[in-house]
Amino acid sequence: MPPLSPSSAGQLLQRRALQCSFSSVFHLKNGGGMNPKDAKFAEDVFTGVVGVPIVLIALTGIYLSHFPSESSSKHTQ
Repeated sequence: MPPLSPSSAGQLLQRRALQCSFSSVFHLKNGGGMNPKDAKFAEDVFTGVVGVPIVLIALTGIYLSHFPSESSSKHTQ
């Protein structure tokens, strides 16, 4: 069974949501009226909440592509 892929509308919504999140965080940092310490904290929290899961997903994908499990190799034969 091929992996499920999101529809083009779903991909567009996901991309726009991420772009808005990034622009909001950097707007706060670059002149949104917050003091620099609070803006840096908001940027660090955002980076951790968004960046860490993305890195973990990518590393998991790389690992699984190099070391497929026994159950997945049985299904491909």
